Amino acid sequence: MTNSAHLHVKAHGVRHHHSVLVLLIPALIFAIVLAWLLENLPWERVKGAATESNASAQSEITSH
Repeated sequence: MTNSAHLHVKAHGVRHHHSVLVLLIPALIFAIVLAWLLENLPWERVKGAATESNASAQSEITSH
């Protein structure tokens, strides 16, 4: 009887720890991916594309 109770407590402890990991691991992966993107994206090209699309949108508005 005491053995099964001990196992139950042990399993509950593992489950609790596992839920913490389930929350931490995606956050960690997200942080790594975000850092990689910040390091590796060609920000000048991204900014240029954004300003181009913005300019074309504004010219469309004025032509209408």
